[in-house]
Amino acid sequence: MGDDDVWGCIENGGSSVVLEHSYNPGYSSQSEGSLAGSSDFSGSYTDGVIQCQFSRQKTLTSRKKRAVEDYDLNNEFYLLIARGPKNPANPPTLSKHITTPVISASKIDYTSVGNVGGAATDPKLKTHACLMIIGWIGCASVAIVFARYFKPIWPNSKLLGQKVWFTFHRSLMILNLLCFLVGFVMIFIYVGGFVAFSKSSDRNFVHALMGIIVTALGLTNPIMAAFRPHPGTDNRYIFNWAHWAVGTASHILAIATVFIGMDLPALDLPQSCTWVLLAFVILHVLIELLLEVATCVAKDAERKQSHEIPLQGVNKDDVVDDGKDSDPPESLMKRCLLAVYVIFAIVVVIYLIVSIGLY
Repeated sequence: MGDDDVWGCIENGGSSVVLEHSYNPGYSSQSEGSLAGSSDFSGSYTDGVIQCQFSRQKTLTSRKKRAVEDYDLNNEFYLLIARGPKNPANPPTLSKHITTPVISASKIDYTSVGNVGGAATDPKLKTHACLMIIGWIGCASVAIVFARYFKPIWPNSKLLGQKVWFTFHRSLMILNLLCFLVGFVMIFIYVGGFVAFSKSSDRNFVHALMGIIVTALGLTNPIMAAFRPHPGTDNRYIFNWAHWAVGTASHILAIATVFIGMDLPALDLPQSCTWVLLAFVILHVLIELLLEVATCVAKDAERKQSHEIPLQGVNKDDVVDDGKDSDPPESLMKRCLLAVYVIFAIVVVIYLIVSIGLY
C-alpha cells in the first residue's frame, strides 16, 4: 500500500459506526482531519459485521499529501478492502489492518454500480514465501547443524550407503536447493521481472536484491561440493573453508531476507510471525553454542586421556581402544539437543506456513 485514499468504517460502541478519511503516505497512515467531500453516510454494526455506505465527490484533493494530487473518480482505480483494530479515541481512528487486503481483480469504475470481486495475497506469492521458509529455515538450518556437530556421532552406522550425518546433510540441502529455486522462479513470475527501485518500494527492492544474492550463494555451494577434492588431499582444506564460508553467509542472509519479506505489505503477516522467527534464531544460536561447548569439552577430555601414563604391568594388547568405533561421550547430549532443535524448527515452519495461508 502507498499513496492511497482511505475511507474507514469504524465501530463506535453499540451498533453505531463512524466514517474516517485518511491517507497512506508509504506505509503509514495520516488522518485527513475532515470528511469534506463525503455525504449521505449511514452505517451499522450487528453480530460482528460492519455495514456502511456513503457518497464521495468525483474529484477530491488530499489535504495531507505533500504533492497535490486529485483522486479523480472519473479515472479507474483498484479497490482494496482490509479489516483491523481501531485506535481508542473519540471518535475512534483506524489502526494497522491485521489481514491482507482483498484487492479487486482489475481497476474499477467508481461511477457505476455493480458487484466487485477480488482476492487477497496472490497464491504465487504465498508459494514463494512458504518454499523459502521450508528451504532455509526448515531444511538448511538442520542440515548445517548436522554437518558441524554430528560427524563423530553414529560412527558404526550408515544410511543409504553413507555416514548418517552426511546423508542427512546432503538430503536436506538438496531439498533446500529445490525449494529456493522453485520459489525464485515463482516470485519472478508473480512480479513479472525485477523490482525497480523507488522510495515507495525500497524494502521490496532490498528484499529482491538480497534474494538474488542468497540464490547465487545457494547455487555456488552444491557446485563446489560436486567438484570437491577427496578427503586427505592437499587442496581439501580450501574447499572446507570455502564451503563453510559460503554456506554460513547464504544462511545468515537468507534468514535476514525472510525477516524483511514477512514485513512487506504484499504479504503483510501479523507481528507474531516476526517474533516466532526471532525466537527460532535465538534458539539456533543457543543450540550451536551448547553443541560447541559439548564438542570442546569432549576434545579436552580426549586430549587428557591420550596423555595419561599407562599402568605398569598392563599389556597394551589387553587394552581395548574403541574411541573411533563407538559413540563419543557427548553423543547423548548432542542427540537430545538435536531432537529439541528439529522439533522447534518444525513447529516454527508449520506456524509460519499456516499464518501465510490464513492471511
